Amino acid sequence: MINTHSETRLQTGIGALGVALFVFLLGSASWFLARQELLVLGIGAATFALVVLFCYLRPQLGMVFVVFFSILFSLDIAITIEPLPRIGPTRGFMGAFVIAAILRILFHGRLADEARAQFPLIKLITLYVLSNFISTVVSVAPLTSFYAVVGREIIEQFFLFFLLTYFLQAPGFWGRLKTGIYAATLVVCLYAFVEEAIGMNPLLVFYPDAWPDVRAGILRVRSTFFHPIALGCYINLIFPLVVTDLLRPSTTPRRMFFVMLAFFLLITSFLTVSRVPWICLFLEILVFVVWFVRHDLRRVTMLLSVVVLGMLAVVLAYNLNATVNNLFSPFVAPTRVEEGSTSYYRWVVVEAVWDRVQSPRMIFGYGPNSFNEAEVEVTYDNVTRILYEPDLHYARIVFELGIVGSTLFLLLLGLTLHKGYCALRDLEGEAQFLALACTAGIAGFILVNFSVSMYTMYPLGMLYWLLVAVLYRLPLQEEEQHSPEAQAP
Repeated sequence: MINTHSETRLQTGIGALGVALFVFLLGSASWFLARQELLVLGIGAATFALVVLFCYLRPQLGMVFVVFFSILFSLDIAITIEPLPRIGPTRGFMGAFVIAAILRILFHGRLADEARAQFPLIKLITLYVLSNFISTVVSVAPLTSFYAVVGREIIEQFFLFFLLTYFLQAPGFWGRLKTGIYAATLVVCLYAFVEEAIGMNPLLVFYPDAWPDVRAGILRVRSTFFHPIALGCYINLIFPLVVTDLLRPSTTPRRMFFVMLAFFLLITSFLTVSRVPWICLFLEILVFVVWFVRHDLRRVTMLLSVVVLGMLAVVLAYNLNATVNNLFSPFVAPTRVEEGSTSYYRWVVVEAVWDRVQSPRMIFGYGPNSFNEAEVEVTYDNVTRILYEPDLHYARIVFELGIVGSTLFLLLLGLTLHKGYCALRDLEGEAQFLALACTAGIAGFILVNFSVSMYTMYPLGMLYWLLVAVLYRLPLQEEEQHSPEAQAP
């Protein structure tokens, strides 16, 4: 048994080793791009093996690093070796972590036995994954669909969800994980400010089809994410957690940090100029306000007055300001949207999906991640074209997974929201407040996907399931707040 001080020093040393190993991995990728293949293969293989060893010895810290690097390094920051998926720092570290986790499951049966007995939603998730494999069998692009199911659904979401629900049982893990998320979030916000200040994002070199996007005279920042809307969705997921820690009793420096971080997130969200994430962020803030005033009639009356005055201000701004009118007219008057706009494109996607699923494909769809290979042809803006980007996730899953897969997916969402409702009803104190944050983040992400398709985008889908994992482990998080730090399993 190692004492707490020695354990902390050991974890710190191993954490530093992990960072050094990641730098080596990133350097290996750079050398590969310079066509130093033999040198890279040697260094890359050795580095990968060391990362596997690190994650095997300290799986909890490995999980924290996976989340941290996933936020800061998009999957697109990578090299492509056809027909394999893109390989970069995030996928490399996550691959090493997954291998280490599998080895621990094989050699430490306790993890597998305990987690299997307590894994939330295990039956429904299993049915959903099976439906994905059936859709893969009949897919119009079987190899693409297979990679999507194994990589995107099983590894990047459900396997990490499985591990998170297990690690969250360990006292102290949730605090370390939040620290990693908040540190990465601070970097994301600061990088977004720099991007806005210099008018460009150097990471666009990894996105050959992307370009600086300006809307309403503002450069739409994307920071370390592949698109401004993705950054807006990330803020929707994280902001409720920041509010929870901001309102929790703590020291003055800690509270000032969360005030600063919440302010940075609000400014960054504004700079994305992404309307649906804006609306969802407003609703998340409104949920917290309503929750605090719900038992006080005087405060409820004041809140209703503020909401009415705010709605009047929005109506005036919409009618008197051309910029506000242009931004929100697609929501106010969707039938008068111009054909070349992104909002009209979403209507086109819905109509095209509805037309294509009127066939035997209605049952199991065209296959996971097959939308851009199914040659969905439509005519709008006086041009006949093939749709490659399904901008509504729920239309996408109907097309790709059919009635069976989409029904199971919606059941997963419904059970998650029901779990949030039960937690709010049954728990008290800080656990109830954390349940409110998780439920608000989950509901916001569900809503925003009516206009985009972000469940399949790493790390957003993984972070969604992270909130779900916390929601299912809330009583344990409440116990952690009142118990001393203990040895991690």
